[in-house]
Amino acid sequence: ATFSMAGMDWPSDEARLRSCTQTLGIAGQVSIVNDSFGALRAGITQSFGLVNNAGTGGVTAGRNRAGRVFRTMAEGWGEGNGSSGLVTAAAHEMALAHHGQVAPTALTQEFQRLSGYPTALGMFEAMARGGWEMGSHHAPIVLDLAGRGDPAAIRATVSVAEQHARDVIGVARVLDMLDDEAEVVLAGSVHAHANPVWTAAFASELYSSFAGARLVSLDVPPVIGSVLLSADAVGLSGSGLKERLREGVSQFGQAPPMVWAGVES
Repeated sequence: ATFSMAGMDWPSDEARLRSCTQTLGIAGQVSIVNDSFGALRAGITQSFGLVNNAGTGGVTAGRNRAGRVFRTMAEGWGEGNGSSGLVTAAAHEMALAHHGQVAPTALTQEFQRLSGYPTALGMFEAMARGGWEMGSHHAPIVLDLAGRGDPAAIRATVSVAEQHARDVIGVARVLDMLDDEAEVVLAGSVHAHANPVWTAAFASELYSSFAGARLVSLDVPPVIGSVLLSADAVGLSGSGLKERLREGVSQFGQAPPMVWAGVES
């Protein structure tokens, strides 16, 4: 059995999480890995590749041809932070506009409307003092305004997208994959949103240093990656297994659509 788990970030996490899996009474070998490796295995068609997850937060992982693995820390230090990063970048852009350093932005108007504060200063005071909070669920607003051409929203989107691309480049560099041709699996709600500003900025930055990258959208539930990792461990990951797993999962029906700030995605 393989558990690809959020929260399996540091070696010290394994003992805590293994105590949970032990209650299931599994007699065989149990492996616990970070959830990025489940998404990676679910998305690649070969034994090696990389994955960039841009969801609520962000993490990037890879496996090279020799089987060596590496991933970012998933703490937001020196890496993209998905929808949380988009909202943080938008807050900085609104503050820059309030300070007169950039032109006024539609971001301010939209977030004032959402927060119910008639002035930008009142909104920022509420954010600083706990009266109101911008959250990752507001990310589609930033992406939507970027798509409409708002310069501040575009800068926020481009900056986070480019950082996510640099995360992939960094992991590929550590794994000596920059001169290789490899799939890069795109996972998480921000990638799934398919915003053209985000997608173009991510791809442009990625290909500037990693010409052999081939972008692949994750089109199956990541849990399939956990099953495939278990199958790999016992030599059962033959041709067609992934498709049979996809068909099996589909019998349970579709999950309800994710809703971000009232916007289905």
